[in-house]
Amino acid sequence: MKKLSDTLKKLGIVFTFPIEITNANGKKTYSEYSTGYWVKYEYDSNGETYFEDSDGHRGKYEYDAKEEL
Repeated sequence: MKKLSDTLKKLGIVFTFPIEITNANGKKTYSEYSTGYWVKYEYDSNGETYFEDSDGHRGKYEYDAKEEL
């Protein structure tokens, strides 16, 4: 996956780190740090979270609505 910061640079968009994107429910869907590390999250209707990061890790865990990522 291409880093969001690479796309923003190519488009000439000024940004600062960390880059964080949330969905309409306020849950984090993407984070990228100045080190180049990024992680993307997906949520399903059962409250499970799927993630993938720049180190090649992928996984799934239950999301408790009381907790914040």
